[in-house]
Amino acid sequence: MNTGEEVKLLSGWASPYGLRVQLALKAKGIEYQYVEEDLKNKSELLLNSNPVYKKIPVLIHNGTPICESRIIVEYIDETWPAPPPLLPTHPYDRYLVRFWADFLDHKWVEVMGLVFGSMSAENETVVSNKGHDEYAQMAITMESGVAEMERRGLIYGEGKTRVGYMDVCFASYVALFVPLEELFGLKLPGSEKCPNLQKWMQNLLTNEDVKLTLPDATPAIEEMHSPILGVPQVRVSPHLGSNYYYHDNALRSKEPYFTGSSFDHSMQGIHTIQSEEEVKLLSGSTSPYGIRVQLALQLKGIHYQYVEEDTKNKSQLLLRSNPVYKKIPVLIHNGVPICESRIIIEYIDETWPAPPPLLPNHPYDRYLVRFWADFFDQKFMEAVGLVCSGWSSETKTFMSRKGHDEYAQMAMTLESGIAEMERRGLIYLEGKTCVGYMDFCFAPYVALFGPVEKLFGLRLLGSDKCPNLHKWIQSLLTNEVVKLTLPD
Repeated sequence: MNTGEEVKLLSGWASPYGLRVQLALKAKGIEYQYVEEDLKNKSELLLNSNPVYKKIPVLIHNGTPICESRIIVEYIDETWPAPPPLLPTHPYDRYLVRFWADFLDHKWVEVMGLVFGSMSAENETVVSNKGHDEYAQMAITMESGVAEMERRGLIYGEGKTRVGYMDVCFASYVALFVPLEELFGLKLPGSEKCPNLQKWMQNLLTNEDVKLTLPDATPAIEEMHSPILGVPQVRVSPHLGSNYYYHDNALRSKEPYFTGSSFDHSMQGIHTIQSEEEVKLLSGSTSPYGIRVQLALQLKGIHYQYVEEDTKNKSQLLLRSNPVYKKIPVLIHNGVPICESRIIIEYIDETWPAPPPLLPNHPYDRYLVRFWADFFDQKFMEAVGLVCSGWSSETKTFMSRKGHDEYAQMAMTLESGIAEMERRGLIYLEGKTCVGYMDFCFAPYVALFGPVEKLFGLRLLGSDKCPNLHKWIQSLLTNEVVKLTLPD
């Protein structure tokens, strides 16, 4: 389809993240110019287009860069809404594909980090089987999700003529399975353990767009050690233990970092919509991820039952509702669990579309808030994790200033994003009557800045260097819903 618009993709031929964007563009019939990037000698165009991460892929639409592959795919679907759609229509179906795509990306990076961490620097050979069990477990866990998505017609199979969101997110990894087996001995469980996963893979390999887009296995093997594949090092913090791991530029927590019981839930009923629907939230009173879901429910006026979880003694309800991660928050809507806080928020907005909207309407505005919410989640926990890695259990003190520079840089980088979001009216400032997606993704952290400074010596840059950030924080603290929801 010739749209008359300038569409350019900066990528690498074997990058799974770039391949999924190519598949999305082809599925929508969008003509685009492909630019191959040499990641050992990055172009000025790439550096200028993605100054935050300086990595591929980047979609440039009429001169405007869009970054982060899954966010790019949603941008494509929203910018060119003509059929075929990439994401399904029903809110629960949209939740499912977002959840499993997110799971796949995070687990893939975790496993690859373990595998590459087991390599000998001298002869570049694998010296242990680290990552093998995790690789198999990733596939077995995916199997249950694939089965549900197949039942709901959300993945490419019999009777389907086009790939969708989950297909393009997964298909980009398929070409790497053979190189992984040859190089590292990593083998996916067979059809006896993962019949749905194996069938899905075979179905995808019959799709013409997939066959034309995926690279051959042989050159992929030769490039497997290249950063073009986006396979990062993984550094585990000894202080945080196995519940935390770094990947790429992110620290993902398997458990909520902050816990406590100071929040009074008696205010949950204000401005509620009385309905026949059962809405329940399993959370922790000072979990920033749970607080953002509370803010979203409050803003939409949704009546809900709050269930405080003791994460040291997790309830059977939580374990059954989130068997993949076993963590909070979990929204239970008419008995159906919805997990992962930012995905929950999109589900809330799509399930109860009545005003006020949580996400903005324009595709670029939606991209901006998704990008910066994702950035902040990653960088905040990365900085705290680095600080904790310098903790001495003997002296009960921090032996280094690890993380301090990263914390300051996080604020400086976020400052530029806030300035753009302020210009576009996407954050809560003077003249706004209600908070939106970026506000309640960020607001829960506001209550943590004080404790983080006292505990770790991490201090946000002042208003002289980050005026927009400080103005935004002060504005959020004047909002009644935010004030009532944030813990002391």
